[in-house]
Amino acid sequence: MFCAASQKVYGACIYLRCVSFNGTVSLSLVTAKSRVAPLGDLEKKRKQISIPRLELSSALTGAHLYEKVVQSHKIAVQPYFWIDSIIVSVGSQRLRLVGTFSWPEIQHITRGGILNHIAGLDNPADVLSRGMDPHQLKDFQMWWQGPPWLRLDKTLWPTTANINQEDIDPLLLEERTTVSAPAQVIEPSTIFNLRSSLQDLVRIVSLARRFVHNCRNTSDRRVGLVRLEEREAALHQLLILAQRESFPEDLVTLRKNGEVKPTSRLKQLCPRLVNGLILVGGRLRNANISAGRKHRIVLDNQHPLSILVADYYHKKALHAGQQLLIASIRERYWPIAARSFTRKVIHRCVKCFRARPKSSEQLMADLPAERVNPAPPFLCVEVDYCGPFYIQNPYRKGGPIKCFVAVSSGGRCRPHNTSLCRGVEKICLPAK
Repeated sequence: MFCAASQKVYGACIYLRCVSFNGTVSLSLVTAKSRVAPLGDLEKKRKQISIPRLELSSALTGAHLYEKVVQSHKIAVQPYFWIDSIIVSVGSQRLRLVGTFSWPEIQHITRGGILNHIAGLDNPADVLSRGMDPHQLKDFQMWWQGPPWLRLDKTLWPTTANINQEDIDPLLLEERTTVSAPAQVIEPSTIFNLRSSLQDLVRIVSLARRFVHNCRNTSDRRVGLVRLEEREAALHQLLILAQRESFPEDLVTLRKNGEVKPTSRLKQLCPRLVNGLILVGGRLRNANISAGRKHRIVLDNQHPLSILVADYYHKKALHAGQQLLIASIRERYWPIAARSFTRKVIHRCVKCFRARPKSSEQLMADLPAERVNPAPPFLCVEVDYCGPFYIQNPYRKGGPIKCFVAVSSGGRCRPHNTSLCRGVEKICLPAK
Protein backbone atom coordinates (compact mmCIF):
# COMPACT_ATOMS: atom_id res chain seq x y z
CA MET A 1 0.00 0.00 0.00
CA PHE A 2 1.24 3.50 -0.88
CA CYS A 3 0.01 6.81 0.60
CA ALA A 4 0.57 10.43 -0.37
CA ALA A 5 -0.95 13.83 0.37
CA SER A 6 -0.83 17.44 -0.78
CA GLN A 7 -2.63 20.66 0.14
CA LYS A 8 -5.47 19.76 -2.24
CA VAL A 9 -5.83 15.97 -2.34
CA TYR A 10 -4.75 12.95 -0.34
CA GLY A 11 -5.17 9.28 -1.11
CA ALA A 12 -3.81 5.73 -1.16
CA CYS A 13 -3.42 2.84 -3.61
CA ILE A 14 -2.93 -0.90 -3.11
CA TYR A 15 -0.94 -3.33 -5.30
CA LEU A 16 -0.83 -7.12 -5.30
CA ARG A 17 2.59 -8.76 -5.76
CA CYS A 18 2.52 -12.41 -6.82
CA VAL A 19 5.55 -14.70 -7.17
CA SER A 20 5.16 -17.83 -9.33
CA PHE A 21 6.95 -21.15 -8.89
CA ASN A 22 9.63 -20.22 -11.40
CA GLY A 23 10.33 -16.90 -9.63
CA THR A 24 8.42 -14.63 -11.98
CA VAL A 25 7.02 -11.56 -10.22
CA SER A 26 3.78 -9.95 -11.37
CA LEU A 27 2.35 -6.67 -10.05
CA SER A 28 -1.15 -5.28 -10.52
CA LEU A 29 -3.17 -2.39 -9.17
CA VAL A 30 -5.98 -3.66 -6.94
CA THR A 31 -7.75 -0.46 -5.87
CA ALA A 32 -7.16 3.20 -5.10
CA LYS A 33 -9.00 5.97 -3.31
CA SER A 34 -8.54 9.73 -3.05
CA ARG A 35 -10.22 12.50 -1.12
CA VAL A 36 -10.31 16.28 -1.42
CA ALA A 37 -8.51 18.03 1.42
CA PRO A 38 -10.71 20.19 3.69
CA LEU A 39 -10.63 23.88 2.84
CA GLY A 40 -9.99 26.64 5.35
CA ASP A 41 -12.76 29.10 6.16
CA LEU A 42 -11.78 32.53 7.44
CA GLU A 43 -15.34 33.43 8.43
CA LYS A 44 -15.60 30.39 10.71
CA LYS A 45 -11.99 30.87 11.87
CA ARG A 46 -11.02 27.44 10.49
CA LYS A 47 -7.43 27.26 9.37
CA GLN A 48 -6.20 25.26 6.43
CA ILE A 49 -5.20 21.70 7.28
CA SER A 50 -1.43 21.27 7.60
CA ILE A 51 0.64 18.74 5.63
CA PRO A 52 1.34 16.43 8.65
CA ARG A 53 -2.38 16.12 9.30
CA LEU A 54 -3.06 15.42 5.61
CA GLU A 55 -0.32 12.78 5.51
CA LEU A 56 -1.86 11.15 8.55
CA SER A 57 -5.29 11.31 6.88
CA SER A 58 -3.89 9.59 3.81
CA ALA A 59 -2.42 6.84 6.00
CA LEU A 60 -5.80 6.39 7.70
CA THR A 61 -7.56 6.23 4.31
CA GLY A 62 -5.06 3.62 3.14
CA ALA A 63 -5.55 1.59 6.32
CA HIS A 64 -9.33 1.50 5.81
CA LEU A 65 -8.81 0.59 2.15
CA TYR A 66 -6.45 -2.23 3.12
CA GLU A 67 -8.99 -3.53 5.65
CA LYS A 68 -11.72 -3.73 3.01
CA VAL A 69 -9.42 -5.51 0.52
CA VAL A 70 -8.42 -8.13 3.10
CA GLN A 71 -12.03 -8.75 4.12
CA SER A 72 -13.23 -9.08 0.52
CA HIS A 73 -10.43 -11.31 -0.84
CA LYS A 74 -9.80 -13.34 2.34
CA ILE A 75 -6.24 -14.24 1.47
CA ALA A 76 -3.22 -14.42 3.77
CA VAL A 77 -0.57 -11.91 2.66
CA GLN A 78 2.36 -10.09 4.19
CA PRO A 79 1.39 -6.39 3.98
CA TYR A 80 3.88 -3.61 3.35
CA PHE A 81 2.98 0.03 3.81
CA TRP A 82 4.92 2.83 2.10
CA ILE A 83 4.60 6.56 2.61
CA ASP A 84 6.77 9.51 1.66
CA SER A 85 6.17 11.31 4.97
CA ILE A 86 8.97 11.00 7.54
CA ILE A 87 6.64 12.00 10.37
CA VAL A 88 4.20 9.13 9.76
CA SER A 89 6.84 6.57 8.87
CA VAL A 90 8.76 7.15 12.12
CA GLY A 91 5.64 6.07 14.02
CA SER A 92 6.37 8.24 17.04
CA GLN A 93 4.05 8.52 20.01
CA ARG A 94 4.13 12.25 19.38
CA LEU A 95 1.75 11.63 16.48
CA ARG A 96 -1.03 11.30 19.05
CA LEU A 97 -0.81 15.06 19.46
CA VAL A 98 -1.26 15.59 15.72
CA GLY A 99 -4.06 13.22 14.78
CA THR A 100 -5.75 12.69 18.11
CA PHE A 101 -7.25 9.20 17.62
CA SER A 102 -6.05 8.56 14.04
CA TRP A 103 -2.65 7.10 14.83
CA PRO A 104 -3.86 4.40 17.30
CA GLU A 105 -6.53 3.39 14.77
CA ILE A 106 -3.89 3.09 12.03
CA GLN A 107 -1.74 0.94 14.30
CA HIS A 108 -4.70 -1.32 15.12
CA ILE A 109 -5.76 -1.87 11.49
CA THR A 110 -2.25 -2.36 10.08
CA ARG A 111 -0.97 -4.62 12.87
CA GLY A 112 1.36 -7.27 11.48
CA GLY A 113 2.43 -5.08 8.57
CA ILE A 114 5.75 -3.34 7.83
CA LEU A 115 5.79 0.46 7.53
CA ASN A 116 8.58 2.06 5.49
CA HIS A 117 9.48 5.42 4.04
CA ILE A 118 10.18 6.05 0.36
CA ALA A 119 11.02 9.05 -1.76
CA GLY A 120 8.28 10.93 -3.52
CA LEU A 121 9.57 9.96 -6.98
CA ASP A 122 9.17 6.25 -6.16
CA ASN A 123 5.66 6.65 -4.74
CA PRO A 124 2.89 5.83 -7.25
CA ALA A 125 0.35 7.47 -4.91
CA ASP A 126 1.76 10.85 -5.96
CA VAL A 127 -0.50 10.51 -8.99
CA LEU A 128 -3.46 10.86 -6.59
CA SER A 129 -2.07 13.82 -4.67
CA ARG A 130 -0.52 15.79 -7.54
CA GLY A 131 -2.79 14.77 -10.41
CA MET A 132 -2.04 13.68 -13.98
CA ASP A 133 -3.64 14.12 -17.38
CA PRO A 134 -5.52 11.08 -18.79
CA HIS A 135 -3.30 10.77 -21.87
CA GLN A 136 -0.25 10.63 -19.58
CA LEU A 137 -1.86 8.28 -17.07
CA LYS A 138 -2.61 5.53 -19.60
CA ASP A 139 1.12 5.19 -20.39
CA PHE A 140 2.39 5.66 -16.84
CA GLN A 141 3.53 2.15 -15.96
CA MET A 142 4.40 2.88 -12.33
CA TRP A 143 0.73 3.63 -11.64
CA TRP A 144 -0.61 0.45 -13.22
CA GLN A 145 2.17 -1.97 -12.22
CA GLY A 146 3.82 -0.30 -9.24
CA PRO A 147 7.44 0.80 -8.77
CA PRO A 148 10.07 -1.28 -10.65
CA TRP A 149 11.97 -2.15 -7.46
CA LEU A 150 8.98 -4.17 -6.24
CA ARG A 151 9.99 -6.87 -8.76
CA LEU A 152 13.37 -7.24 -7.08
CA ASP A 153 14.18 -9.25 -4.00
CA LYS A 154 12.84 -7.91 -0.70
CA THR A 155 16.37 -7.30 0.57
CA LEU A 156 16.85 -4.70 -2.19
CA TRP A 157 13.75 -2.71 -1.30
CA PRO A 158 14.25 0.77 0.21
CA THR A 159 14.06 0.88 4.00
CA THR A 160 13.39 3.63 6.49
CA ALA A 161 16.44 5.55 7.60
CA ASN A 162 17.19 5.92 11.30
CA ILE A 163 15.78 9.30 12.26
CA ASN A 164 16.08 10.81 15.70
CA GLN A 165 12.63 11.80 16.89
CA GLU A 166 14.02 14.77 18.77
CA ASP A 167 15.22 16.28 15.49
CA ILE A 168 11.65 16.64 14.22
CA ASP A 169 10.41 20.22 14.60
CA PRO A 170 7.56 20.45 17.16
CA LEU A 171 5.95 23.18 15.02
CA LEU A 172 5.79 20.73 12.13
CA LEU A 173 4.10 18.19 14.38
CA GLU A 174 1.77 20.86 15.77
CA GLU A 175 2.38 19.62 19.28
CA ARG A 176 0.19 21.17 21.91
CA THR A 177 1.66 21.68 25.34
CA THR A 178 -0.82 20.70 28.01
CA VAL A 179 -0.67 22.76 31.16
CA SER A 180 -2.63 21.55 34.15
CA ALA A 181 -3.27 24.17 36.78
CA PRO A 182 -5.37 23.32 39.83
CA ALA A 183 -8.45 25.53 40.08
CA GLN A 184 -8.71 27.55 43.25
CA VAL A 185 -11.91 26.50 44.98
CA ILE A 186 -13.01 28.38 48.06
CA GLU A 187 -14.85 26.10 50.45
CA PRO A 188 -17.93 27.58 52.16
CA SER A 189 -17.36 28.78 55.69
CA THR A 190 -18.43 26.50 58.53
CA ILE A 191 -20.58 29.29 59.94
CA PHE A 192 -23.29 28.48 57.38
CA ASN A 193 -23.61 24.96 58.82
CA LEU A 194 -24.25 26.06 62.41
CA ARG A 195 -28.02 26.17 61.93
CA SER A 196 -30.46 24.80 59.39
CA SER A 197 -32.66 27.92 59.58
CA LEU A 198 -31.85 31.34 58.21
CA GLN A 199 -33.49 33.13 61.14
CA ASP A 200 -31.50 31.15 63.71
CA LEU A 201 -28.24 31.74 61.83
CA VAL A 202 -28.90 35.49 61.59
CA ARG A 203 -29.69 35.61 65.31
CA ILE A 204 -26.43 33.84 66.23
CA VAL A 205 -24.38 36.20 64.06
CA SER A 206 -26.22 39.17 65.52
CA LEU A 207 -25.35 38.08 69.06
CA ALA A 208 -21.73 37.49 68.06
CA ARG A 209 -21.51 40.96 66.54
CA ARG A 210 -23.10 42.43 69.66
CA PHE A 211 -20.50 40.68 71.81
CA VAL A 212 -17.66 42.12 69.70
CA HIS A 213 -19.23 45.58 69.86
CA ASN A 214 -19.65 45.46 73.64
CA CYS A 215 -16.04 44.37 74.08
CA ARG A 216 -14.76 47.28 71.99
CA ASN A 217 -17.20 49.93 73.29
CA THR A 218 -17.68 49.56 77.04
CA SER A 219 -19.45 52.91 77.28
CA ASP A 220 -22.02 52.11 74.55
CA ARG A 221 -23.15 48.60 75.35
CA ARG A 222 -26.04 46.91 73.56
CA VAL A 223 -28.37 44.86 75.74
CA GLY A 224 -31.85 43.43 75.54
CA LEU A 225 -33.50 41.77 72.61
CA VAL A 226 -31.86 41.69 69.21
CA ARG A 227 -33.05 44.70 67.24
CA LEU A 228 -34.02 44.72 63.58
CA GLU A 229 -31.01 46.85 62.66
CA GLU A 230 -28.67 44.26 64.17
CA ARG A 231 -30.33 41.44 62.27
CA GLU A 232 -30.10 43.35 58.99
CA ALA A 233 -26.41 44.08 59.61
CA ALA A 234 -25.75 40.40 60.40
CA LEU A 235 -27.56 39.27 57.24
CA HIS A 236 -25.63 41.82 55.21
CA GLN A 237 -22.36 40.44 56.56
CA LEU A 238 -23.40 36.86 55.74
CA LEU A 239 -24.29 37.85 52.18
CA ILE A 240 -20.92 39.56 51.70
CA LEU A 241 -19.13 36.43 52.95
CA ALA A 242 -21.21 34.18 50.67
CA GLN A 243 -20.47 36.30 47.59
CA ARG A 244 -16.75 36.35 48.39
CA GLU A 245 -16.79 32.57 48.36
CA SER A 246 -18.96 32.26 45.25
CA PHE A 247 -17.76 35.12 43.01
CA PRO A 248 -14.17 36.00 44.04
CA GLU A 249 -12.97 36.96 40.54
CA ASP A 250 -16.09 38.98 39.76
CA LEU A 251 -15.70 41.01 42.96
CA VAL A 252 -12.11 41.89 42.08
CA THR A 253 -13.06 42.85 38.53
CA LEU A 254 -15.99 44.99 39.66
CA ARG A 255 -13.84 46.88 42.15
CA LYS A 256 -11.15 47.44 39.54
CA ASN A 257 -13.04 48.05 36.29
CA GLY A 258 -16.65 48.50 37.33
CA GLU A 259 -17.78 45.54 35.19
CA VAL A 260 -17.22 41.82 34.99
CA LYS A 261 -15.34 39.89 32.32
CA PRO A 262 -17.15 38.86 29.12
CA THR A 263 -16.73 35.20 30.09
CA SER A 264 -18.32 35.65 33.52
CA ARG A 265 -21.65 33.94 34.21
CA LEU A 266 -22.90 37.24 35.67
CA LYS A 267 -22.32 39.15 32.43
CA GLN A 268 -25.98 39.07 31.35
CA LEU A 269 -27.10 40.49 34.71
CA CYS A 270 -25.11 43.74 34.26
CA PRO A 271 -23.96 43.50 37.89
CA ARG A 272 -22.99 46.47 40.04
CA LEU A 273 -21.18 46.68 43.37
CA VAL A 274 -23.01 48.51 46.17
CA ASN A 275 -21.88 48.40 49.82
CA GLY A 276 -19.75 45.34 49.15
CA LEU A 277 -22.60 43.36 47.57
CA ILE A 278 -23.06 42.33 43.94
CA LEU A 279 -26.49 43.52 42.77
CA VAL A 280 -28.39 42.98 39.53
CA GLY A 281 -28.19 46.01 37.25
CA GLY A 282 -31.23 46.00 35.01
CA ARG A 283 -33.26 48.94 33.64
CA LEU A 284 -35.53 49.69 36.60
CA ARG A 285 -33.65 52.70 37.89
CA ASN A 286 -36.59 55.05 37.24
CA ALA A 287 -39.24 52.66 38.57
CA ASN A 288 -41.30 53.78 41.56
CA ILE A 289 -40.37 50.77 43.69
CA SER A 290 -37.97 50.13 46.54
CA ALA A 291 -34.24 49.94 45.91
CA GLY A 292 -34.15 46.31 46.99
CA ARG A 293 -36.56 45.33 44.21
CA LYS A 294 -34.78 47.44 41.60
CA HIS A 295 -31.36 45.89 42.24
CA ARG A 296 -31.61 42.48 43.83
CA ILE A 297 -28.77 40.62 45.54
CA VAL A 298 -27.10 37.93 43.44
CA LEU A 299 -26.89 34.47 45.05
CA ASP A 300 -25.04 31.37 43.90
CA ASN A 301 -27.37 28.40 43.67
CA GLN A 302 -24.66 26.06 45.03
CA HIS A 303 -23.90 28.01 48.20
CA PRO A 304 -25.36 26.88 51.58
CA LEU A 305 -26.68 30.38 52.33
CA SER A 306 -28.80 30.29 49.17
CA ILE A 307 -30.41 27.05 50.35
CA LEU A 308 -31.20 28.63 53.74
CA VAL A 309 -32.78 31.64 52.01
CA ALA A 310 -34.90 29.42 49.76
CA ASP A 311 -36.02 27.29 52.73
CA TYR A 312 -37.02 30.44 54.62
CA TYR A 313 -39.20 31.78 51.80
CA HIS A 314 -40.60 28.30 51.11
CA LYS A 315 -41.89 28.00 54.67
CA LYS A 316 -42.93 31.64 54.83
CA ALA A 317 -45.19 31.12 51.80
CA LEU A 318 -46.68 28.00 53.45
CA HIS A 319 -44.73 25.51 51.32
CA ALA A 320 -45.44 27.27 48.06
CA GLY A 321 -44.86 25.75 44.64
CA GLN A 322 -42.07 26.53 42.23
CA GLN A 323 -43.52 29.64 40.58
CA LEU A 324 -44.61 31.29 43.83
CA LEU A 325 -41.31 30.43 45.49
CA ILE A 326 -39.30 32.02 42.67
CA ALA A 327 -41.45 35.15 42.81
CA SER A 328 -41.03 35.37 46.61
CA ILE A 329 -37.26 34.98 46.49
CA ARG A 330 -36.86 37.50 43.68
CA GLU A 331 -38.45 40.24 45.71
CA ARG A 332 -35.00 40.72 47.27
CA TYR A 333 -32.58 38.13 45.84
CA TRP A 334 -31.62 36.84 42.41
CA PRO A 335 -30.41 33.20 42.56
CA ILE A 336 -28.51 31.77 39.61
CA ALA A 337 -30.49 29.05 37.77
CA ALA A 338 -33.56 29.76 39.86
CA ARG A 339 -35.83 27.11 38.36
CA SER A 340 -33.61 24.11 38.95
CA PHE A 341 -32.54 25.55 42.30
CA THR A 342 -36.09 25.95 43.63
CA ARG A 343 -37.08 22.55 42.24
CA LYS A 344 -34.39 20.92 44.38
CA VAL A 345 -35.48 22.87 47.46
CA ILE A 346 -39.10 21.74 47.06
CA HIS A 347 -38.04 18.17 46.37
CA ARG A 348 -36.02 17.92 49.59
CA CYS A 349 -38.88 19.32 51.70
CA VAL A 350 -40.36 16.45 53.74
CA LYS A 351 -43.77 18.05 54.25
CA CYS A 352 -44.18 18.79 50.55
CA PHE A 353 -43.19 15.23 49.73
CA ARG A 354 -45.76 13.82 52.11
CA ALA A 355 -48.45 16.16 50.82
CA ARG A 356 -48.05 14.75 47.31
CA PRO A 357 -48.59 10.98 47.73
CA LYS A 358 -48.83 8.92 44.60
CA SER A 359 -52.34 7.71 43.91
CA SER A 360 -52.69 3.97 43.57
CA GLU A 361 -54.05 2.76 40.25
CA GLN A 362 -56.63 0.00 40.52
CA LEU A 363 -56.74 -2.73 37.91
CA MET A 364 -59.83 -2.74 35.72
CA ALA A 365 -62.19 -5.68 35.95
CA ASP A 366 -62.77 -8.13 33.13
CA LEU A 367 -65.13 -7.08 30.36
CA PRO A 368 -68.61 -8.67 30.48
CA ALA A 369 -69.51 -11.48 28.13
CA GLU A 370 -71.89 -9.23 26.15
CA ARG A 371 -68.94 -7.03 25.17
CA VAL A 372 -66.50 -9.67 23.99
CA ASN A 373 -68.62 -12.37 22.30
CA PRO A 374 -69.82 -11.89 18.67
CA ALA A 375 -73.54 -11.10 18.24
CA PRO A 376 -75.82 -8.81 16.19
CA PRO A 377 -75.24 -5.09 16.85
CA PHE A 378 -78.36 -4.26 18.84
CA LEU A 379 -78.85 -7.56 20.64
CA CYS A 380 -77.51 -5.94 23.81
CA VAL A 381 -78.22 -2.23 24.33
CA GLU A 382 -77.03 -0.10 27.25
CA VAL A 383 -79.10 2.91 28.40
CA ASP A 384 -78.16 5.77 30.69
CA TYR A 385 -79.81 9.03 31.67
CA CYS A 386 -78.26 12.48 31.98
CA GLY A 387 -79.92 15.64 33.21
CA PRO A 388 -82.22 17.10 34.29
CA PHE A 389 -82.69 19.74 31.60
CA TYR A 390 -85.44 22.35 31.21
CA ILE A 391 -87.09 23.07 27.90
CA GLN A 392 -89.54 25.79 26.98
CA ASN A 393 -93.25 24.97 27.34
CA PRO A 394 -95.11 25.11 24.02
CA TYR A 395 -98.04 26.76 25.81
CA ARG A 396 -97.75 30.46 26.56
CA LYS A 397 -98.74 30.36 30.24
CA GLY A 398 -96.96 27.11 31.10
CA GLY A 399 -93.64 26.97 32.94
CA PRO A 400 -90.48 25.22 31.76
CA ILE A 401 -90.70 21.48 31.36
CA LYS A 402 -88.26 19.22 33.17
CA CYS A 403 -86.81 16.48 31.00
CA PHE A 404 -83.91 14.03 30.69
CA VAL A 405 -81.75 12.73 27.87
CA ALA A 406 -81.52 8.99 27.34
CA VAL A 407 -78.19 7.86 25.89
CA SER A 408 -78.27 4.37 24.39
CA SER A 409 -75.31 2.50 22.97
CA GLY A 410 -74.71 -0.94 21.55
CA GLY A 411 -72.81 -3.40 23.68
CA ARG A 412 -70.43 -4.55 20.95
CA CYS A 413 -70.09 -2.14 18.03
CA ARG A 414 -70.58 0.93 20.26
CA PRO A 415 -73.17 2.89 18.21
CA HIS A 416 -74.65 5.85 20.14
CA ASN A 417 -78.12 7.34 20.07
CA THR A 418 -79.70 10.14 22.15
CA SER A 419 -83.39 10.81 22.73
CA LEU A 420 -85.39 13.27 24.83
CA CYS A 421 -87.55 11.92 27.68
CA ARG A 422 -90.17 13.85 29.63
CA GLY A 423 -89.59 11.81 32.76
CA VAL A 424 -87.66 8.91 34.22
CA GLU A 425 -90.66 6.63 34.38
CA LYS A 426 -90.73 6.08 30.66
CA ILE A 427 -87.89 4.83 28.48
CA CYS A 428 -88.10 6.42 25.07
CA LEU A 429 -85.98 4.47 22.64
CA PRO A 430 -86.43 5.03 18.92
CA ALA A 431 -87.14 1.95 16.87
CA LYS A 432 -84.41 1.94 14.21
